[in-house]
Amino acid sequence: MMPIFIKRAYYVLFLAFLAILPVSGTIALRNLILILLLVLLLVSVGVYRSALAIKPSEIWRRVPWSFKCLAVFLLLFPLWAVQQEVALQNLGGQWVELILSALIGWGAVMLLGQRGPGLLALGAASSLPLVLHLLLFLAGLAGLLSPAFYADPSLGTVWQSLRDHGMGETYQALHLHDLFAGFRGVEPMHGNLGYPGDQAISLFCACLAMGWLGSATNLRWKPFLGIAICLLSVFVAQSRGGILYSFLLLLLAGATYWLKMRTKAGGTGLRPGGARQALVMGGLALIGVLLLAGIAVQSVRNDSRWKTMADKVSLGLQYENPVQLLCDGPSAEYEAGIRQKFADNPQYAEDVINGLKVQDGGRILLMRVASQMVLENGRGLDGSRQSFKKLIAKKCGHVPVLDFAHSHQGWLDLALALGWLGLALFATVMLSFLRRGWRSLGEADLRPWAFALFLVSAFWISRGFADSIYREHNLEMQFLVMSYLYARMVFSREIGVTSARD
Repeated sequence: MMPIFIKRAYYVLFLAFLAILPVSGTIALRNLILILLLVLLLVSVGVYRSALAIKPSEIWRRVPWSFKCLAVFLLLFPLWAVQQEVALQNLGGQWVELILSALIGWGAVMLLGQRGPGLLALGAASSLPLVLHLLLFLAGLAGLLSPAFYADPSLGTVWQSLRDHGMGETYQALHLHDLFAGFRGVEPMHGNLGYPGDQAISLFCACLAMGWLGSATNLRWKPFLGIAICLLSVFVAQSRGGILYSFLLLLLAGATYWLKMRTKAGGTGLRPGGARQALVMGGLALIGVLLLAGIAVQSVRNDSRWKTMADKVSLGLQYENPVQLLCDGPSAEYEAGIRQKFADNPQYAEDVINGLKVQDGGRILLMRVASQMVLENGRGLDGSRQSFKKLIAKKCGHVPVLDFAHSHQGWLDLALALGWLGLALFATVMLSFLRRGWRSLGEADLRPWAFALFLVSAFWISRGFADSIYREHNLEMQFLVMSYLYARMVFSREIGVTSARD
């Protein structure tokens, strides 16, 4: 008989691990939680094997072959990497963490069975960084955050601000118009809010399908609150990617239900009174779309990055020699030509030039150059996030004038780090999750988990085309959640169907 505290500890630590993965300044804590989860899992398998919900051999048999091949590749990659020592260091870091996070996800189903975290709990944990972000914004509006916090945003300066305020210190408060300044709380990058927020939206959408079309009546309203929190957070952070992908995810969720789920016989059909419920659901969805549209309009009106985006992208696509532009920067004559083109609006011209150097135009240049380098480096370099930075410096013969840390495109970055084979194996794993989720949408007892797996996989696959997200804590978050959702789906019949609301 397994002590109940082991299961409870694993449940709590699993959600805590998911919640803090995107939060800056928590590396030591999340590594500690990962170790504790592994210890609990090993003790459960070694000492209480007979009390497990699923046998380890059954788990191993159902792990996708694509993931097994990827794991073997990652473990062996340092043997043929161009920079073997760096590749070995990265293996001991982010790539082993990927494997261990997937193991933790599968282990949660093996250990907890149907008593593992449900979709609502997963969505709430994923959205916790966004809740923290909004609480910090409210603290700023109340004048609780000190100048030290704004100079160095961190959990430490948050605590220092609150402590000193409690001792009588007063600070200048934020104003509502600061909504358009891009307040990010403790996060240096808005992606640390946008990525978990969009993952949470995917999970909450699956909850909505259950709550309104199934028997989990308590899930009809809570997911709406979760989605609203996520949308508000990315708006306050002025995350263009977060706003755009939130909109696309909501569209995908609605289209997937309409095309794949609502007409399937034996599925979660409408209950008595379902026409009225469907009308309510449609009305709420319409309100949500209109609210999101309003957020998008306000963001476009108040954020110059949206207004100049088309011209920045156009310049990035039109420049004949993107490698030369990255290496040497735009010439004075080229900048003068841009200023002449927009002579009627000098500030707009400067924004476009700056965007070519560091924003949308620069990203297009990076993708064009990275695509060339992928063709030239099929073996992969060193498995690190710095692969692009090293290769472009080598290509230029010096540190580029337009110096970027990476290519800002996840799939290209991955190919430069791990080579063509690593890219193919990683893509196969992600697509296998997506495909299995899609194919299982027609099975009533698998549907909640299949819907969540499909949406989460679709988000992470598509997001990689716009940013370098297959790295470090993002990898842990991706494979922790997708492996758990996959395992809950494939073992639903063995462990019994649950409402997925816990």
